[in-house]
Amino acid sequence: MKVLFPVQNDDERKFMIADDINAKNFVCVYDTQTHQIQWTSNSELSSSASKNLSCAIKEMGVEGIVTLEEDSEIDLKGTDLDVYQSKTKDLISAIKLLNQNKLPLMA
Repeated sequence: MKVLFPVQNDDERKFMIADDINAKNFVCVYDTQTHQIQWTSNSELSSSASKNLSCAIKEMGVEGIVTLEEDSEIDLKGTDLDVYQSKTKDLISAIKLLNQNKLPLMA
């Protein structure tokens, strides 16, 4: 399963989960089966979307999103994306929790 994490855009904070998804951030797509990470700028992702950001995410094969906030700026209603909530901003810690099935699904 591929899971998207919004992350900070500079090298010093590349492994810090961003508070939200916006054009100045990057996204990290983590594959739970292969354990590979793909980095993409959010502006690049949204510019490739014909309809909206959630469509672009789905086109990448992403099945879930990890967020810090209960209210995501992305409209995920009507999609079948799983939304997980992380209590930590540390990307590596959040990935470990995801692999251990310890990130709660948001309703």
